[in-house]
Amino acid sequence: MVLFSSGCGPLSSAKPTKEYEGYLPRRLTYQKDGADKVFAFFFVSNRQVDDLGDLPSPESKERSDQLRQGTFRVRTTPDLSSPGNNPYKWSGIHLHDVQEMAAAGFFRRLKEAIATSPQNSLLVIVYGYKELFESSALKTTSFAKKLDLNTPILLFDWPGNQGVSIGGDKRAFALARESGPKLGELLTEIIHQAKPQNLWLTGNSMGCQVICDAFTEMMRHSDLADRGAEIEHVLLAAPDVADDEFNDQFKNELAALSKDLTVYVSANDTALLLSSWIHGGIRLGRPKAPGQEQLEEMTDLLELEAAYEAEGIDDRINLIDITPVNDASHGHNYYLESPEYIEDFYQRLRTEPTVENRRLYRESYKKGIWYWILWDDED
Repeated sequence: MVLFSSGCGPLSSAKPTKEYEGYLPRRLTYQKDGADKVFAFFFVSNRQVDDLGDLPSPESKERSDQLRQGTFRVRTTPDLSSPGNNPYKWSGIHLHDVQEMAAAGFFRRLKEAIATSPQNSLLVIVYGYKELFESSALKTTSFAKKLDLNTPILLFDWPGNQGVSIGGDKRAFALARESGPKLGELLTEIIHQAKPQNLWLTGNSMGCQVICDAFTEMMRHSDLADRGAEIEHVLLAAPDVADDEFNDQFKNELAALSKDLTVYVSANDTALLLSSWIHGGIRLGRPKAPGQEQLEEMTDLLELEAAYEAEGIDDRINLIDITPVNDASHGHNYYLESPEYIEDFYQRLRTEPTVENRRLYRESYKKGIWYWILWDDED
């Protein structure tokens, strides 16, 4: 894998490399307003609403064929508390300003933000089922604060708020599929107009399905469909994506569009167990049920890595089992609740080989093919 040394078992006895010693956080920028901090982010939405800024009014569950774009700001106070995954139970964090912009002005401002960032970078985030614009905006802020990376961040908002029911889940999945091409259009415009040197794309839960369908749209562009990957890293957490669909669709587009893919999975993800029952079939983010043999359901991803290795494409896929440290609600929301996940996410974006991440066991799937298990320092 790209980030770690060879050898099995925990890496706690290895001496830090010079790269690790030079690893320092780059603080997320914000404005001070008295004792409060105000964070600013970009957004693009295909949600059909009259006014994204008219919050907390009910938000549309309908999809629009037109993308809307702009910026939003979130204010945090010194008594900020954001436990769990429900931002409406948090305190000290408020969405207070949403500004829409025309496309030309938006991309001009986005390009300026990327050009002045330390890594000439952009992080694009896609959340999943049940999210409103406001909840996604608050989660973006909470995650960005914990990640603490000095980069522009763009939220892609889609109408995942379809109600907590079997029918709502199915409607959300259909809208995720329909929203993917719009994300693909956006990413294509970012690559062509903003030209970041480091484009990072992350999806959580059903947001990963949006990303899979975005890649299909991007492959329609001949300059993106070649082998010169334009996306530096794709990171999928708890992906609510059909395992067989991933193999039929997304894997064939990965080599053309992204240099690296990291997939985080957890065996105790009860939300994806329910999704498997609703939609039928295994979900990519839940590799096994308790008591089953390790790797029973994630071998396809590792076989894909083996196929890339055979073609001389090294270090393309990182598969990380987060089960040992996953005590998040429903075993699903570790992308907001697990400091071990956020630490690993940070290191994948900011460090170079051969940094050694001491929270990982390296396990062998077959000769030359490895996966990783995240573990707790206290164990």
